[in-house]
Amino acid sequence: MKRIRRTPKQWNKLIQTFYTSGLKASNFCRQHKIDQKYFSKKKGEYASNSNKSNNFVKVQINNLATDATVLMSLNNKNCCLNFYQLPDIEYLSNLMKSVS
Repeated sequence: MKRIRRTPKQWNKLIQTFYTSGLKASNFCRQHKIDQKYFSKKKGEYASNSNKSNNFVKVQINNLATDATVLMSLNNKNCCLNFYQLPDIEYLSNLMKSVS
């Protein structure tokens, strides 16, 4: 696979896209024509260089939900996500990592 040179800003955006996509790394890399080992290396570099905080995001779960009721709501400073059905745990984990 021919390597495309990307700026740090492009890598950050690509890695954020990966976390929010809900795809496995192999599928994501295939779709974006990226070598999976190189992507994993870059993902590790940018994760260790970013200023990660250990703040938790408040999660509210409503177990008495009906069809039109929000089951889960994720609130952050700039964003509020409402789920009408519970998402896959791996997707939710990746989503939480990307917003923190």
